[in-house]
Amino acid sequence: MNERILRAEPYVLAPGQRVSDDWDFQPEMRMLASGNQTGNALTVADCSYDAALFGPPLHIHENDDEAMFVLEGVVTLQIGEERHELLPGSFAWMPRGVPHCFANLSGEPIRVFGLSAPSGFEHMLTAIGEAMTGEDDPIRAYRLGEEIGRRFGFRVIGPPLWEMPVHGTVVGP
Repeated sequence: MNERILRAEPYVLAPGQRVSDDWDFQPEMRMLASGNQTGNALTVADCSYDAALFGPPLHIHENDDEAMFVLEGVVTLQIGEERHELLPGSFAWMPRGVPHCFANLSGEPIRVFGLSAPSGFEHMLTAIGEAMTGEDDPIRAYRLGEEIGRRFGFRVIGPPLWEMPVHGTVVGP
């Protein structure tokens, strides 16, 4: 859970630069703002994923709201019972408590601008990254991620998107 929101100092990042938090374990994620920079108000990341992103399982965030803006490629997003194919320029808002998951099912790279408010999501990603360093067993890695996620209010409630049947796809926002 987050500390209270504090006053933050202004800052600017140059192209390719990211905040000083240690994100070497997840090079596809360019962290633009974390709680350290925003006074715990939000987390912002520019995420580039290759064609093999399976994405997280169906889950809810108990402590934060999440937003996604697609910059490149096609992201398949499930919110509740609806599946969406998000094209570049599409935006999705996923309030806390709403089941969702996403994946790259297109076979092409994707790039997404992600936001989480309040901040704290980055701490979960750091803990998972540290725990999984050197972990070769995918089942153990999945269980570690699920266990750590629960501590941060990330609750898995179903399978990943690529294992779900398609009930109806909504194209675009």
